[in-house]
Amino acid sequence: LVRYEALAGGGYQAALNGESFAALQRHWAVEMECFASPLNSRFERFCSAFPDTDVWFGSCGSFFDFHPTNGSFEANPPFVPSVVSAMTGHMEGLLDAATDRGDSLSFVIVIPTWAHTDGWKALNEGRFLRHHLVLRQQEHSYCEGAQHKRWKQAHRMSSCDTSVFWWQTDAAAEQWPVTSMGLHDLRAAFASTLSADQRARCRLPTPVVEPKDAARLTGTKRAKVTSAEDAHPPLKKGKKEKTEDRRKRKVTKEADERNVSKERRALRKQRKEEKRAKR
Repeated sequence: LVRYEALAGGGYQAALNGESFAALQRHWAVEMECFASPLNSRFERFCSAFPDTDVWFGSCGSFFDFHPTNGSFEANPPFVPSVVSAMTGHMEGLLDAATDRGDSLSFVIVIPTWAHTDGWKALNEGRFLRHHLVLRQQEHSYCEGAQHKRWKQAHRMSSCDTSVFWWQTDAAAEQWPVTSMGLHDLRAAFASTLSADQRARCRLPTPVVEPKDAARLTGTKRAKVTSAEDAHPPLKKGKKEKTEDRRKRKVTKEADERNVSKERRALRKQRKEEKRAKR
């Protein structure tokens, strides 16, 4: 904790919310984070800054010492231009090697839309770019990284627009294509922690209706940027989703009641034993 406190900044250990990770896993089979810590990791395995202490929590070490040959990964690096540039260079080397082997290697990269920085420009102009999605500042939030200190504040509104880049080899683009359906799902996931008032203020347009088999957006190596006005996800839940939410709440409530009953029985038993001991 002391080490990570020393690195604290405005977005201290902030991470994607659970719904966003679920969408990435559902559509692009993301299985690991390239930049995380024991404070905010979503998956069992992740890369982090301090492997000597973090290894006990599932860390595989620094991303810059990590050399995957295939697979799908999420990268939400520290918002430091030099780190983003170094990450981009490392990813290019990994993707070059995977392309030569014909392997499927994919990175979904989440950084601020700082178009003036070299790292952002390199990601937006790289030859492995398959798609670039822009999320407006008021449309999404992040998980609070300092939840161990601010437990009442689980999420924080993003302070700027966010860019999501898909960098993939040809084989990965075939295996995990970027689709309109996937983008809708991811947009909705990023907005899932916003309040009803915040969603209303966004005035999100009606999303594009997709055919049964969603068309790919990656017909060529370079795909156009999805603007903030394009392909917004539906934020209203349908009948099936509402029914499923009610079922989950009921299951959770029953589980809580069972836990409370167990605790009460254990407390009564403890009191009886204490009375016997006094006698």
